[in-house]
Order: sequence, then C-alpha cells, then structure tokens
Amino acid sequence: MENSRKIFSLEGISTCEIAGAVAMCAIHDLRVNLFRFSGFPQILVEHVDGDFKITISVEGQHRAQDSFVLTREEAMKAAKAFKRTPEKHDPAIFDQVQKALAYVVG
Repeated sequence: MENSRKIFSLEGISTCEIAGAVAMCAIHDLRVNLFRFSGFPQILVEHVDGDFKITISVEGQHRAQDSFVLTREEAMKAAKAFKRTPEKHDPAIFDQVQKALAYVVG
C-alpha cells in the first residue's frame, strides 16, 4: 500500500487529480444537501493492488472516516473528467463519495 502522491504517466494522471474528482463530488453534495461539518473532509487516495482506496475523514469532537474502492478505470475516468472540467463533479463516482460523506458527517 502506498501513501504518497503517485503519477501514472501513461494516463497523465496523479493521485492528486483522483482526490480532486472526489473533492468535487463532496462540494456538489454540500451544495445540494447543505450538510454541515467543521472544515473540509480529508481525502486520502491510496494505490492498492491496481485499484484505489479512497478514505474520507473529518476531525472534530468525533473523528470519523469511511473508505471505498474505485477501480483503476473508474479512478482514471474521474480524474480525466476533473482535468477537463474541474468545476463539475463526476456522476459516475458521486454515489460512492456521497455514501462515505453521509457516514463521516453523520
């Protein structure tokens, strides 16, 4: 398991862009559902056995975190969409992100 930024030169994508795609989904969820949390959730992207483990966590009185896995294909598509139009969220991964956010912000 790797915890640092990784660049996938064949696709021209880094784990930072995958995290950006996840963040845009979180922002979209915030706009639609107006949930409250102190600060923005931390997003950790780990490259594990060819897929990507995404961990979303929040700090505060009650630390909470949840994780889900994006396949390599899902993660690369989301990151490429983020690079093309960074102001939009990716509907293909939104449900997974929203579910994790709902858990961590309770």
